[in-house]
Amino acid sequence: MNTRLILTKLYTVIIFIVFLTACQSSNVMVDYDTDTDFSKFEHYSWHSDSQTDSGSVDSLMLQRTKDAVEKALFTSFLNPATEKNSADVLIRLNVSSATHNQESKSRASVGFGGGSGNSVLGLGLSLPIGGDTIVKETLIVIDMLGISDNKLKWRGSKTIKIGDESPQEITLLMNDAVMEIFSQYPPN
Repeated sequence: MNTRLILTKLYTVIIFIVFLTACQSSNVMVDYDTDTDFSKFEHYSWHSDSQTDSGSVDSLMLQRTKDAVEKALFTSFLNPATEKNSADVLIRLNVSSATHNQESKSRASVGFGGGSGNSVLGLGLSLPIGGDTIVKETLIVIDMLGISDNKLKWRGSKTIKIGDESPQEITLLMNDAVMEIFSQYPPN
């Protein structure tokens, strides 16, 4: 094969990959206290004021979220406090959901046209294919608060959309969302 052709194909693939990764966006938001030394956080306890919008979030979703946060804390080298090791930081979890209808993005079109001489006539019709789907947007907010002052030290949040996924798929979505939040902990 021609070297020039190989290089052209390679450049095309690289440009496509760069374009594809540029199109991916994350809706993770993180904020933190710049004066905090996060390397001192080794053990955590759950804050007693963790709140959820109990009217919109079911207990299964809450447990999935808490389990995902505990896994992410462990991978971030934070362990639960024990009698021997007291907590360095408090974890507060806030979860809320809102449900709404999402229009189908699939559409079918029919067009008619005709013309003669210098005139053109056209007619178009676009119809949605399939019905609206119900989507639940769940906002996950994870706070880390100081033990001594109970002030916010770090906050990470992300909104995920859940449609007609199975319970196993929802668990994977939740785990991925929480891991994405913790990918920005500790702050640089």
